[in-house]
Amino acid sequence: MNPRRNLVSHDCRSRQKGFALVLTSLMMVFIVSLMGMAVDAGVLFTIRGRLSAAAASAALAAVRGSGLGVDLQAANANATKEALRFLKASLPNNYMGIDPSQTTLVAGYALATEANRPTGLLQITVRAEVAAPVYFMKFWGVPRVPVSADGKATRRNLVVIMVLDKSSSMRSRMTAQGELPGFLPANASPCEGLVYAAAQVPEYFSPYDTVGMVSFDDTANSDFPASTNFKGSGPGTLRDRISRLHCGKGANTTAALETAYREIQRIDQKLALNVVVLFTGGIPSVVNLPPASGIGQRTEMIGQASTHIPDTDWFNNSTRGPKDNWVFQVNRQCAAASIVMNAGNERCNNIGGAWSDFKSASIGRAGQHTDKFRRDHPNTIGVVSMNTAINQAIRMRQDPNYQIRIDSIYLQGNGSDPVDRDFLPMMSNLRVIPPLVYQPAHTPGRDNPLYEPNQPEGRYVQSVSVHELKGIFADVAASLQPLSH
Repeated sequence: MNPRRNLVSHDCRSRQKGFALVLTSLMMVFIVSLMGMAVDAGVLFTIRGRLSAAAASAALAAVRGSGLGVDLQAANANATKEALRFLKASLPNNYMGIDPSQTTLVAGYALATEANRPTGLLQITVRAEVAAPVYFMKFWGVPRVPVSADGKATRRNLVVIMVLDKSSSMRSRMTAQGELPGFLPANASPCEGLVYAAAQVPEYFSPYDTVGMVSFDDTANSDFPASTNFKGSGPGTLRDRISRLHCGKGANTTAALETAYREIQRIDQKLALNVVVLFTGGIPSVVNLPPASGIGQRTEMIGQASTHIPDTDWFNNSTRGPKDNWVFQVNRQCAAASIVMNAGNERCNNIGGAWSDFKSASIGRAGQHTDKFRRDHPNTIGVVSMNTAINQAIRMRQDPNYQIRIDSIYLQGNGSDPVDRDFLPMMSNLRVIPPLVYQPAHTPGRDNPLYEPNQPEGRYVQSVSVHELKGIFADVAASLQPLSH
């Protein structure tokens, strides 16, 4: 064996071992760094997942918060504050080492538009950022890494038109016109209760909403054209217009609904939740006659037997409808046809019924009046007024551009004024018509023959107490708070 050759072989192996040791050391540094980066990446990935969910919740919270404030600036500030509160609640204190003092949130608010007009949607974006801790990168001088996530939500804004009955059934104000009552006495009139309750409503809506008011007696008035500037209590505000309501004369429900409909069309926010909130204290008592009838635009008078009611009204609503055979003066539930209603049996007057089997009817039977409504009959105005109002409501709900929902509030028990079970539930498109508050307990509901499943179904609330109106108005307003996604 050659000794020199063995020596060379030994030196070669030594050099190989030295190189392997150096390479292994370098590889260990690389592998440990990769492992450290993997750990840090896992931490960052976990934090970002939690942050993404938190940002989504924050955006939804901003939707709810946008309902607070007297103007858009205040609403945005409240929405951002609510979003940050939800963000921090979704990230528990020191979650995975996050420094809460370095958690930030920026929110943006933009009204969706089409052809430079608002569509009725508020788009809310939220960017949340946290300083996430790292465990190995800090050895390279990076103690924390910013992690951000975005959240988005859409608020469906409201276009709400309050339609308020100021007819004689509401009786007189107790406080001076232009003054808002601070409380309701025990003997408060319906008109006083209406003003007191309605004045609270504006505060339930967001500055992003559009709110207006129509009042009606024998005519309809757009007292406060729909606007986003409805907050506050100074001259010209919605609350000021409510304080100026006074009650008297007839009840032109159909014209009031048409006025509200035109307001919704003027605002023209097709993606908003378009709502009419109708308050009334009795059945309508005014017919809007077309000019061609030769009778004048409106009538409340009974008589002139030579002239019948036309088939359509001023707004082209049919005067025929579900109330063609309605009666309240005579009701077989408590009185025969020969009994005259008087102060002793208003309950019969207040329940209503049908003309079946009675001696007379609102529809003519002979001559030029055949199948026409007679003006000489005491029920004609009520019958036709309800028919045209119901037909007006159906026409509004059928409009595919606005999908109008009609909520109704019915204050019953105003003296001897007639009350009808079906009228407002039909207007609101209820599936089931509930009993009147006058009817016996456990009276079953009945199907609404005019129910349209493809049209919006509104709310219907009834009461006999003016002291319940504030709570009812608040509940209806709260139920309108839009959903978000």
